[in-house]
Parts: sequence; structure tokens; C-alpha cells
Amino acid sequence: MFNRVITKQWNEIENVIGQDKIYSSFLVNATSNKSSVTEQALDCTTRLINHDFDRKSWNKASEFNSHIAPKKNKSVSLKEERFNRRTLTCAIMLYHFDDVASFHEKFEHVTNQLACIVRCFIDLKFLKILYCVGALI
Repeated sequence: MFNRVITKQWNEIENVIGQDKIYSSFLVNATSNKSSVTEQALDCTTRLINHDFDRKSWNKASEFNSHIAPKKNKSVSLKEERFNRRTLTCAIMLYHFDDVASFHEKFEHVTNQLACIVRCFIDLKFLKILYCVGALI
């Protein structure tokens, strides 16, 4: 139930802005099977900095850990089937939002497609607000 409420709130806000306007500034294709831009931002960002995907060449969790040290990487992957996982993921991404932004500024040489998509999401001014909505509901 909570996931539907969060998704509905995100969709209402994103519809006011217009998903076409949001995606028009992206240099790479950022569409997926996720139901909202915010959910896709959560999924892409956590995939990039989360240790669940260490085996993948596009994962940068180790580099992210070094970048934010001595702070701990609290990132968890977005898993739809887990109760309150979106709420937790939103709260953690709020905690790491500035860390992810500074990581992308420092590591401009990281240009895999996932990093480019996350870089575009970080530039969205309203993303923190949508993460707050997700964390509070």
C-alpha cells in the first residue's frame, strides 16, 4: 500500500513538471520499466554505489566508499518486494545526495552509461524534494 501511495505522489508531481521535459536534458537513454522518474533515479543511483552489484564492471561502490571516507556507505538496493524499501532507499539517498554529486564532480572520467544517467538525475533540482516525499510517506 505504501509503495502505491509513494508512486502516486511521485507521478502527480512529475506529471506537473512533465516527464518529457525531465528526460529532454539527458544525453543518454534513461527510460526503463520503472513507473516514475524518481523510482528510476533511486534504482540507477543505488546500482552505481551499492555493494550488491560489486561483480559488475559498471559498479563504483569501492570508489564511492573511498570518496566519502570516513563516512559509511549506507546504500541499499531498491527492491520492490520488500516492505518499506522505497522509504528506506529514499532516506538513504537523501543522506548520500551531496556525496553522490561530489563523487561525480571528482570522478568525471567515469563515463559508463549508468554513471551518465545518474549524473543527469543529480542535476534535477526537484529530486531531493521527491526523495523527501518518499522518505516521509
